[in-house]
Amino acid sequence: MKVLALGLIDEARVERFRLEVLQTARLQHPTIVPLLEVSAIEDVPGHHVRFSIMPYARGDSLRHRMLLDGRLSLNVTLRALRSISDALAS
Repeated sequence: MKVLALGLIDEARVERFRLEVLQTARLQHPTIVPLLEVSAIEDVPGHHVRFSIMPYARGDSLRHRMLLDGRLSLNVTLRALRSISDALAS
């Protein structure tokens, strides 16, 4: 679940979140986690908390791998780039 932090909501961030959701919803590939839901709930009158929901994906993120291992090897980097390129090209 991704939630826009209450203290950080401004029009530019809301628009960026909206565009991210639209772009993510268009991606369809076995290695891309699909977007399940996008919504907003009113926490106080006139103020909505916006969120998106995706299924849990097992495994480490690329960011986590880089934090643990430091620089990634050339082979790991190329494998990741190929996977990302294939997913985005479909």
